[in-house]
Amino acid sequence: MVAGRAAACGLLIALLLPASHALATCGWTPAPAGKDDVKALASLSSSDVWAVGYQTQHWDGSNWNLVANPQPNPHDSVLLAVDAVSDSDIWAAGYQGRIWRRPHSMIQHWNGSSWSIVDDTHPSVDGDVLNGIAALSANDIWAVGFSKQGDDAQNTLVEHWDGTSWTVVPSPNTDRLTNSLEDVLALGPDDVWAVGSTTGGHHKQRTLAMHWDGIHWSIVHTPNPGDVWDYITAIDGSSANDIWAVGDKGYRTHAGYAAIPKTLTLHWDGATWSVIDSPHVPGKIGDYLNDVDSIATNDVWAVGTDKAGSSTLAIHWDGSAWLTVPTQDPGNSGNWLEAVSATSSQDVWVAGQRFDTDQDYQGMDPPSTSATLTEHWGC
Repeated sequence: MVAGRAAACGLLIALLLPASHALATCGWTPAPAGKDDVKALASLSSSDVWAVGYQTQHWDGSNWNLVANPQPNPHDSVLLAVDAVSDSDIWAAGYQGRIWRRPHSMIQHWNGSSWSIVDDTHPSVDGDVLNGIAALSANDIWAVGFSKQGDDAQNTLVEHWDGTSWTVVPSPNTDRLTNSLEDVLALGPDDVWAVGSTTGGHHKQRTLAMHWDGIHWSIVHTPNPGDVWDYITAIDGSSANDIWAVGDKGYRTHAGYAAIPKTLTLHWDGATWSVIDSPHVPGKIGDYLNDVDSIATNDVWAVGTDKAGSSTLAIHWDGSAWLTVPTQDPGNSGNWLEAVSATSSQDVWVAGQRFDTDQDYQGMDPPSTSATLTEHWGC
C-alpha cells in the first residue's frame, strides 16, 4: 500500500466508472523482477513504485531495478513495510537479526538519491520488530510492531517520527500473553489506526485494533468470527468512516483435529467494526489475506494466497461485495502475494514470491528456485 491513497485521477475514474467496468476491461500482466520475496509496496506514480523485503527494488515505468540499501546482512535483516511522503522522502521499516533470537527494529529513509539507516529506539533488550509504517507528512510518521518480553511474551510497539527523531509512544496491551501490531493507517494527526493480534489461553489468536485520537492510543473492539483463531495482517481506508482490515480466521474441520484458514475482511463504518463476507481461492482448502489497498469506496483490493502456498489470491470490493479476480501463477511449485499498492483503478501492483521446481529432475527432492512475483493491473 502507500498504499491506499489514490491520486486525483484515480478518484475521478472511480467515481465516473463503476468498478465492474474496470474489472471487465483491465487485466493482470507479469513484470519480472528480482529473486527474493517482496514484503511491501509503495506506489507514487505509474513510473515510481518501490518494493521492499530482503532486497529493495524500484519500478521506473519500464523495468524493476535493484537499489542498494544499507541492510547489515541481507539474510538476517528484512524490510516489512514502506510508505512515502514524496519521491524524495520515503520510509521503510523492519528488523535486523534473527527473528527467533533478539531481533532489533530497523528504519530506513530514502532522500531521493540513496537509502540510509535512521536510528530508532529499541525499548526491549529481548528484541523488537517493526511490521508497519504510515507517513502523513515529513514530521508526522508512525511505525508499529512489537517488543519481546522474555522468550514468549510480546507487547505492542508504537514509534513516532516528529521530523527530528523517533520516539516510543505508549500503547495499550490486553492481558493476553502476546500483543503484536502488524500494520498502521494514518488518516490525520488525530486519526491513526493500528491493527494486529493477541494470543492467550490455548494460544488462540484474536484480532486487535487500536486508535490514536491525537492524545493517546486506545483499544477498539473488533469481532472474532473464527473458532480457532482470528488474525489481522493489514489495514487501509479511503476516509474516517470507510476503513478495511484483512487477515484470516481459523475453523476446525469436521474431524476436529485440523484447522482451515479462511479469508477475513473487517470494515469500519465510523462507529463499529463488522465482518464482511469474502471469497476464497477456488478449489483450495484454505486461504489467507496479507494486504489491502483502498482506492475509493467502491474500489478496494486485497491479496493473499491459498493454504498450500501454490496459488495467488486477489479479491476486489466493488462497493457491495468482494469478488475473486483471477491472477497469474507463473511458479510451477508455489505462488503467493504479500503486497498490493495502487495509484488509481487502472494502475495496481501486486507482489510476493514464486517457486519453480526442476521438472526434468529424476531423483528425490528436485531442486527449486525462487524469484520475485510482480503483476500489474492495467487497461
